[in-house]
Amino acid sequence: MFRQSAKHLRCRSNAVEDVNAKVTAAEEYVLGITLGELQRFVTEIQEQLRQGWSTADVCEHVVKPITADAKCSYVQLVAARGGRVGTATVFVSHAWRYTFAEFAEAVLTLQCTEERPEEVFVWIDVFSVNQHKSDERDFTWWSTTFKETVRDIGRTLVVLAPFHDPVPLTRAWCLFEIFCTMDTGALLDLRLSSKEEVAFRVQLCNGEYDFNEWVAKVNLERAEAWDPQDRAKIMQAVMESGGVGRLNEVVIGALREWLTAQGRRALYDTAEDDRATPGLILNLANLLIAQGKLDEAALLRREALEGMRVKLSADHLQTLDALINIAALSLETQGKNHGEAEPLFREVLEGRRAKLGADHPDTLDAMYNLAVLLTRLGKLSEAEPLYREALEGRRAKLGADHPATLDVMINLAKLLQTQGKLSEAEPLFREALEGRRAKLGADHPATLGGLSNLACLLKAQGKLGEAEPLFREALEGRRAKLGADHPDTVETMYNFTILLMQQGKLREAEPLCCGALEGWRANLGADHPNTLSAMTYLAYLLQTQGKLSKAEPLYREALEGRRVKLSADHPDTLDVMINLANLLKAQGKLGEAEPLYREALEGRRVKLGADHPDTLGVMINLACLMYSQGKLGEAEPLFREALEGRRAKLGIDHPATLDVMYNLAVLLTQQGKLSEAEPLYREALEGRRFNLGADHPTTLNTMTNLAILLAQQDKLGEAELLCYDALEGKRAKLGADHPDTLFAMNFLASLLQAQGKLSEVEPCERMVVPITAGSKFSTRIEAAVAIYPELVPEDSLSDVACTKDVRSIDHTPAGPPKPFDINYDPMFTQAKSEVSVQGAATIASEVIYAILVQVTSDDTFDVVRRYCGNGGLKAYRKLRARVEPQLSGQSAGAVKMLSKLTIDSTVEPVKQLGFFSDLQSSISRYGGETLDARTVEVMTLALVVASLPESYSQVVADLGQESAPTFGMLISRCEYFHLIVVQQRNTTSHLYQAALAAADIDSHGGSSEELTT
Repeated sequence: MFRQSAKHLRCRSNAVEDVNAKVTAAEEYVLGITLGELQRFVTEIQEQLRQGWSTADVCEHVVKPITADAKCSYVQLVAARGGRVGTATVFVSHAWRYTFAEFAEAVLTLQCTEERPEEVFVWIDVFSVNQHKSDERDFTWWSTTFKETVRDIGRTLVVLAPFHDPVPLTRAWCLFEIFCTMDTGALLDLRLSSKEEVAFRVQLCNGEYDFNEWVAKVNLERAEAWDPQDRAKIMQAVMESGGVGRLNEVVIGALREWLTAQGRRALYDTAEDDRATPGLILNLANLLIAQGKLDEAALLRREALEGMRVKLSADHLQTLDALINIAALSLETQGKNHGEAEPLFREVLEGRRAKLGADHPDTLDAMYNLAVLLTRLGKLSEAEPLYREALEGRRAKLGADHPATLDVMINLAKLLQTQGKLSEAEPLFREALEGRRAKLGADHPATLGGLSNLACLLKAQGKLGEAEPLFREALEGRRAKLGADHPDTVETMYNFTILLMQQGKLREAEPLCCGALEGWRANLGADHPNTLSAMTYLAYLLQTQGKLSKAEPLYREALEGRRVKLSADHPDTLDVMINLANLLKAQGKLGEAEPLYREALEGRRVKLGADHPDTLGVMINLACLMYSQGKLGEAEPLFREALEGRRAKLGIDHPATLDVMYNLAVLLTQQGKLSEAEPLYREALEGRRFNLGADHPTTLNTMTNLAILLAQQDKLGEAELLCYDALEGKRAKLGADHPDTLFAMNFLASLLQAQGKLSEVEPCERMVVPITAGSKFSTRIEAAVAIYPELVPEDSLSDVACTKDVRSIDHTPAGPPKPFDINYDPMFTQAKSEVSVQGAATIASEVIYAILVQVTSDDTFDVVRRYCGNGGLKAYRKLRARVEPQLSGQSAGAVKMLSKLTIDSTVEPVKQLGFFSDLQSSISRYGGETLDARTVEVMTLALVVASLPESYSQVVADLGQESAPTFGMLISRCEYFHLIVVQQRNTTSHLYQAALAAADIDSHGGSSEELTT
């Protein structure tokens, strides 16, 4: 027969050449034969097939010989002898190790399943590929043209016989062909021969076949190929298409779908009375679970359970195992049926107790499973005794260091930690860790997990020093064992970041937080809650280090992510919203911060209630923002509501209650509501005396402010007594030469002078002379101008004399100075004409001078009102509004000039003023890092010479954004600058508030600012 075929071929060689001339290489590759031609071929070599020839045998002993003379493919041979060939409609994938007879039978089943089998053209490699040519196509061809061919054919038939050992799943070619089919959207059709189909169905119906055996075979890295070069080409093409992992996932998914269809068919083709065994049902349920079809799987498992109850009894061990499967499935349905799982777990536990005994390993397993479920349900008090019993049972049965014993030990420790029983949890964590070290090794993932658990517990107990080396060891171990981007490594990195932040090691924490953020982005996605949490922490780290411009986009991204993922009013969303508002406030972007504070406040009102501490915290933040913007009318009701809320929630003498009480008093003072402010000051003072002690700096400052308020109300005697107490306290607590002490002394001198107690004034003035020599501000201005005469025109230097304090209105200076060369004479004249009250000229002169050097204190308005009446106050406001625009350009220039002076010419004079060392020590005291002399110099001069609203922005412009928080921290917290800046609230309002915001950052938005008078 073969000889006849060869002779026939030789006779038609010209025809073959004609075909070759008409068919391109691409067209040749997609030609297929009919099912009839395949049937004819099988019939012709039936005798050889009975000997068990494989496809490889057929190729070698049949196809190659009959196509040898023309060196063509078998498809071309068929065409040459007048047979039907055409563009393939079915691409056939198979392994050449199969017997060709079974392979062909599987393909020929298409004759029974297709509506028009005569129109089917099958592409089979042994026929369609020219077996006389070496395949020199590169990986680009396989990753593009071949995939396009499979897509264009549109259907791939994979022959899986024998079903008990599906060789195609272990062959690189077959896996690649299945992958190309699924990846291009072509139809996948898996077939068995008739004989194999029957055997497969029998095992399915009997529940004897484990579907997972097929799935486990799929792994391209272990797959083989006849030609190693073919395997290399396939691997390269796969890497271009997403990698080995993606191929395995796609192929396994396709197999599961097909196996599920076969299982359903076997199940539902059987009469209900003769329904398939629970084995098939459970196997099919497992497949459905793997595909995420949990509801259908649950129905099947329940059906299997009912069958077992009837056939075996309710307490049969196999029935109990089925119960476990159903309960476990309930736990896998994302919390929907946790409550439904509980009675199942309880039934299993009771059944095993009765059947096997309380200490049987299977009973202890059921006990442990129930404890885990109860923990998930939040029934911690019910779970605890079960964990304890399971632990004791496993200790006795398996040993204290058995992995199963250690597992329950760790879960019990976690439960106790959740309940706040940290001291009970610690020894369990330690014992479990030691057991895992001894049993599994120090670098085993489970051991490293135990390290991380113990470290987190110690962190929760505040034992940061003990936790740190454990975090380091866990992190290094997980990096080495699992890789830097493994979820467990990333989690350890994140927890360690928080520990370092708590220790104040911000620089070390920052790169770890960056690593955690990138790891969770890669593993979980940019919008996962863990990713957003790491993003928020990184933003906070950058913010606390003064890197505000880097922190802002992170806060914004975290906020948008949480809005989308969690909702706009979720507590985590509101937290990051407040953080962003705090940041914007620190940058001076008050208009952008305000709507965020308002939205956060409304969200917390709805979610937490109006009187919740977090709600009150953001309410105070918004009130302070309103205050800094000059919106006193809007700030007042917020402060009042916050005060009432904290009174009710925290108590009248709680420090947080006293803080907001004090702030409200400051606000009312600014509004001129002195009688309303007084009782609040008094109550705040008494509360702080009780909480902090009479000599605490905060108490003493409150005392001073109350004295100032009383003096403004002409209650000079009571103000004097308070001032004496404050002075004595500050002298004892801060030292005689501390600026706060000197300020109190100066104020006392003013009070005594106002009461005519001149003999008592002189000792105070003598004590203040070393630092003031005149008014409380003039000496500093005089000294600065003397050091830098180029800032002031020569003809005005003689005017820089010892002017008196604004309050000392009985003395008119010899002539007002002209700082920054501003012509103030017309303004002075205008003031005299507008203010027709005794002493108006004196006040106008003092006020103009104060405005020009920007040292106007908060009580200037009250002084003008007291001595000049409301008419004088109105004139003063007009005058001030007229002067300030002229001053602004000059003041900015002065600060800029100061910032550019060389260090050699400025450091020593600055040190003479005593500011340099105070700045350095203040930075150290408040947790900042030591700054270079240049930075300290510029900050000092900006404060001393100008104390202007522009100082903050100018320092940022000249020194960079990172210097701003330190600058702000010094202004807002350092006692020394209380004298220079804090007492000048009107002229430095937005500067002070921006600085205060930069210094007081609260990651949860609960900061409480203290306003100053």
